[in-house]
Amino acid sequence: MKSTTHGLTGLTHIRSISAVTQELSHLPGVTGVTLKVEAGGVSLMTLTGTSTPTEAEIAAALRTVGCELLPMAAA
Repeated sequence: MKSTTHGLTGLTHIRSISAVTQELSHLPGVTGVTLKVEAGGVSLMTLTGTSTPTEAEIAAALRTVGCELLPMAAA
């Protein structure tokens, strides 16, 4: 299993948490999504799976639910 952690902004309520989890779960190779929510700040998400999606794939999935992927250095 591979695991990567990224920072994101835009998580505001339980509905967006569910939407983020659902969108990221559809990416190829992703088998698990864990979120550590920081209200009004940078939340952390960890993706686990058989392969690691590209940052572009992750960013596109997050944009569909109103969140923004942060550069790895910001996480």
